[in-house]
Amino acid sequence: GAAAPAPVPLGGAGDFVILAKTAITEVGGGIITGNIGLSPNAALAITGFALTADGSNQFATSAQVSGLVYASDYAVPTPAMLTAAVSAMEAAYTDAAGRPLSHVSNAENFDGILGGKTFTAGVYRWSTDVSFATDITLSGSV
Repeated sequence: GAAAPAPVPLGGAGDFVILAKTAITEVGGGIITGNIGLSPNAALAITGFALTADGSNQFATSAQVSGLVYASDYAVPTPAMLTAAVSAMEAAYTDAAGRPLSHVSNAENFDGILGGKTFTAGVYRWSTDVSFATDITLSGSV
């Protein structure tokens, strides 16, 4: 078969499992494995997590997050770290969006409902919203 495309370089964005600019909301009672971050918006836009600020105020913790929670209004060095991570996220998006699809037949599969599906390494794109209420599996290597 064809070789998988080279990975998209994530830079500092790779330190987060969720990285957003406007809001992060937990509504399903799930557990998030890894760090989450929000910038340029402030911690008040991270809802549903019962956050507990660390004594340094550089991050917070939550029983629903196995990693750490970061927001742009937390203490130095968090704002600069998040600005760099968001910049890396935007660069990664631009890189990925410019790549040819490697799974054309899957591009619109599942009507955008991805829960329970497994995706192999490659570039996928949907012209509709996507959602998942259950786990998805990313399977591949470089």
